[in-house]
Amino acid sequence: YYVKTDGSVVHDITRYVAADCISESASDKSAGTYTFGPDGKMVIKNGIVDGYYYENGVRTHAGLIRVDDAYYYVKTDGSVVHDITRYVAADRISESASEMHAGTYTFGPDGKMVID
Repeated sequence: YYVKTDGSVVHDITRYVAADCISESASDKSAGTYTFGPDGKMVIKNGIVDGYYYENGVRTHAGLIRVDDAYYYVKTDGSVVHDITRYVAADRISESASEMHAGTYTFGPDGKMVID
């Protein structure tokens, strides 16, 4: 849960939570963008959800990633690119996609890398 300074619990919101707002009871979490559901509970998302990439509930930037059998490019705000051809530098290739090399890749309307 995220409790505001007035004591109320947030509902149906995605928001950035700063490190100094994380209580000792939630010390397994780090600063990041989290989603809270209609009941106020944190929604733990993993993978690509609604056009963003999440790791353990945190919207994450990752560069080139592999999810299952597909590759995606995730920008610094955690969003997945769509309908674009772009150069991917070696330092933007995540461990999950380590078999790929720096180069120019095309990503389709679903965000997946187009592989011929």
